[in-house]
Amino acid sequence: MRIDNLYNIEVVLKEIGRRIREYRIGLSITQNDFAKKIGVSPRTISSIENGADTSFATMIRVLDGLNLISNLNLLVPEKENYIYIEPAPKLRYKKSSKNDIWKWGDEK
Repeated sequence: MRIDNLYNIEVVLKEIGRRIREYRIGLSITQNDFAKKIGVSPRTISSIENGADTSFATMIRVLDGLNLISNLNLLVPEKENYIYIEPAPKLRYKKSSKNDIWKWGDEK
């Protein structure tokens, strides 16, 4: 399931937990071994995988333990250094009247 336009935080947490479980299982690591590897309790891993809220620091540990830490660049991309160039003011031209006679400009 894609996490697009999901405004229900519980649904998003459950989906993230499901993905973390899949990555951990894909690495053939038990919850206990994974918890030891990243320095949290097995209960914390179980809670995260079941959609519980967790601290951002713990989530960073989890991502690092799953070799997904570089994906944080997608979560919060670096701001590009754009040079803002102010648009030139719009020039207003006077509408000529029918009585104006067109000249090249070098006549007197």
